[in-house]
Parts: sequence; structure tokens; C-alpha cells
Amino acid sequence: MSFDALSEVLTGVGGAGIGGLATGLFGRRKAKADEAAVLSSVAVSLVQPLHNEIAGLRDELGTVRTELAAHKRATEEREAARRVAMVAHTEWDTNMAGRLRDAGFDVPEPPPLSAA
Repeated sequence: MSFDALSEVLTGVGGAGIGGLATGLFGRRKAKADEAAVLSSVAVSLVQPLHNEIAGLRDELGTVRTELAAHKRATEEREAARRVAMVAHTEWDTNMAGRLRDAGFDVPEPPPLSAA
């Protein structure tokens, strides 16, 4: 085989080797990119339901907070009305006990309506 023929064979093999090496390198990069895409897709499929659940829980929390505020307002209103009624009832009890005593009945003092 002549030097020129050998040179052409080596050039052809070298070109193919370099081409194969380049294809292998780029192929690995593409495979890694594909793997990354698959991992990203899996991550999204795992995280999306959690994200949806958290969004639902936030909505539910907002509803619960609104309901709690309404209950607190209603409780405060009932407590204010109870206090007014207690004052009126205490005055009435004291007044009635005084009238009964004035009428000659032995009546003890009315009991307190609350411990406080």
C-alpha cells in the first residue's frame, strides 16, 4: 500500500472516528437533556397535585377565617346583650326583694347572677 493510500485510509478512519466521537458526545448531551426533561416532567407531575391541594387549603382557610370572624362578632353581640340583661335583671331582683320586704315578707337578698 502506498503512502498516499495509507494516508487516505487513516484520514477516512480518522474522520469517521472524529465524526463518531462528535456524534457520541452530542448524543450523550441529548440523552442527558432528555433525562433532565423526563425528571422535570416527573417533578411537575408530583408537585402539581400538592400545589393544587395547597391552593384549595388556602381557599378553605379563608372561608374558615371568615366564618370564625362572624362567630366572634355574634358571640360578642350576645355577650353584650347578656350583660345588659344581667344589669336589668339585677335591678329588678333587688327592686322586687325590696317591695316584698316592704309588704312584710322575709326575703333574702337575691343571689348574684354571675361569679365575677
